[in-house]
Amino acid sequence: MAQNYECASLDSLPVRVARQLLLSGTMQLRTAEQDDPDQSQIQMSQSDLAAMVGASRQSVNRVLQQLREKHVIEISYLPKYAGNLDIMAAAASRTA
Repeated sequence: MAQNYECASLDSLPVRVARQLLLSGTMQLRTAEQDDPDQSQIQMSQSDLAAMVGASRQSVNRVLQQLREKHVIEISYLPKYAGNLDIMAAAASRTA
């Protein structure tokens, strides 16, 4: 477990954000039935996401906008992020 934290701290912020969204989306799929298992809706504030990845809300906002521009996620201004889990997994596995 400690090894995961060490690796996570060395990852770039976009990788940490994508990984956290992927983890959150995967956990929600296990607990809720959804029409499309490849799509996940994650309800989370930018502040909460920033705290989870160890970054400022402003930095996380910039990363979320980049992911939106790349069509990895969709953002609604309710604190919710929806995205294709396969594409998000690819974004989460990229190195800095």
